[in-house]
Amino acid sequence: MCHTAVKKSILCTLLLLGSLLLSGCAAEPAETVPPPETHPSVPERPVLRDVKFVSGTTFSGALRPLVFPEKTAEYEVLAMPVLLIETEEGAPIDSKEVYQNAVLSLHGCEEKYILEDVPMEIRGRGNNSWTYPKKSYKFKLTEKQNILGLAEGKERTWCLLANQCDLSLQRNRISFEFCRYMDGIDWSPACTPVEVYLNGEYVGAYLLVEEIKVSGDRVHIEDTAPDEIDTGYLVEMSNYAEGDTLFHVNGRAYMIHSDLSENLGTWKKQRSFIRDYITEAQNALLTGTREEAAKWLDLDSLAAAYLVEETILNLDSQWDSFYLHKDAGGKLVVGPVWDFDLSMGNADDGSDDYRGLFVGNGRGSGNGYDSWFGGALAQQWFREMVAEKWAEVYDSFVQMPLFIRDEAEIGWDSYQRNFAKWNIFGQKQNRETPAVVALKNFGEHTDYLIDWLEHRIAWLDELFRNPAFVTEGEGLRNLKQRTAIQTHTAEEK
Repeated sequence: MCHTAVKKSILCTLLLLGSLLLSGCAAEPAETVPPPETHPSVPERPVLRDVKFVSGTTFSGALRPLVFPEKTAEYEVLAMPVLLIETEEGAPIDSKEVYQNAVLSLHGCEEKYILEDVPMEIRGRGNNSWTYPKKSYKFKLTEKQNILGLAEGKERTWCLLANQCDLSLQRNRISFEFCRYMDGIDWSPACTPVEVYLNGEYVGAYLLVEEIKVSGDRVHIEDTAPDEIDTGYLVEMSNYAEGDTLFHVNGRAYMIHSDLSENLGTWKKQRSFIRDYITEAQNALLTGTREEAAKWLDLDSLAAAYLVEETILNLDSQWDSFYLHKDAGGKLVVGPVWDFDLSMGNADDGSDDYRGLFVGNGRGSGNGYDSWFGGALAQQWFREMVAEKWAEVYDSFVQMPLFIRDEAEIGWDSYQRNFAKWNIFGQKQNRETPAVVALKNFGEHTDYLIDWLEHRIAWLDELFRNPAFVTEGEGLRNLKQRTAIQTHTAEEK
């Protein structure tokens, strides 16, 4: 277990080092400019470390050598908080089902957030991502904590995302940030990068993120009346869906993540209720008027989620991790969103091209013209909603490339240490194009991501501000085919 005495003896050194990093005493970039004036529409985001925007330089042309501070114990703090996990008797974490008892410690942060030997249990997580050498994890604390002050309240369950298929290590984080700027998305997981040591071994830079779950501070739905039929539901559409709560709507698999009644008869009625409700909501979206669709579905959440998925051009949109929730007596709400490593030019099948509508044109792993987004865009009233919401969020979205450059510069040494551990540049991880695989280092991956996103936002801005997008479906493919699908669906009703 933890060598508590050793840790305490070096605590002062760690706190001093952490404070130097937090106060901006780490190595400065070659050129810096004051942060640009923040647009009023951009909500304030929590800043755990000093923010410095970099302008007019690229990382790939100015790579700095990695400099480690003097090693004072079993770990070093560089540019991120350090999370120490020690399992009972050093047991490996080799299962997604079986939890291991462990303790967690946290250093390299403000003193009020330091944790020491906090009891918890931990297991693996992920579907395809679990097959990679750098594993992702889910852990449950014995007592609730608001780790690093990230969340709206204290919670027990958290995730550590490895992001091995994204060698910028930022696509999931930037996607969550997009969502935090969208009024139509009730809640999006808060997250921050950390470095992780497991049983004394450095395992890399991770994204510490809130888990999607029903909670007063996360997905807030009424679940205190489990025997009611119209109670709160959290549902995921996923090609990996399985278990007793599995059901299908229009050929797509869903599973329920919220608690249901312990009474078998009531349990069956609840599963049928949410299945039928989702069926009615999607059919109304595909075949009805805006007023009819609005009886079943929170349309603002649908437009907001669509804009996030389309802006980042998510290959896996509506393939997995497509969440919906419904409060007792309320409408169906789209979100929260999750899983974006195959986005922003990091995959094939045409998703590397920043030009063109992708999700809205029924492309990608889980799409189709009868999907939630593909079907909705066949409706002129929904395109009008999209154009209006884009105008509202553009000034926030256009700052996202600065956010990426900011984070890469601040966390530079820690990100470099990750790739000293996982030297996987030049190796295809999932569905990257040869051009992405050819990127030689973290700096080039960062440059590529920034350049891709800048061009994507500019292209979408031109399309969504074009009146023909709303009136004629400019940018959309096969509107006649979509109409035919919708007509067939209406006839089946």
